[in-house]
Amino acid sequence: MDGFIDYYTNQGFGKMQGLSGVEGTIQALQERKNIELEIFNLLKMNKRKIDNSQFDLDKCKEELREILNEL
Repeated sequence: MDGFIDYYTNQGFGKMQGLSGVEGTIQALQERKNIELEIFNLLKMNKRKIDNSQFDLDKCKEELREILNEL
């Protein structure tokens, strides 16, 4: 866990913002998510998001197969 926290708080955005600990890690990850969604929405191409919030690998694989079959 310490390595994970260190990764997000002691470099780049986390370091510039003076983030620390679990709360700082969460803040860094939320900001990363916001930036990634902004970039995703700016892309002028066909794209889809797969919801993996339930960590269901089989469901994600099936959804990916369906997406690829539509091509």
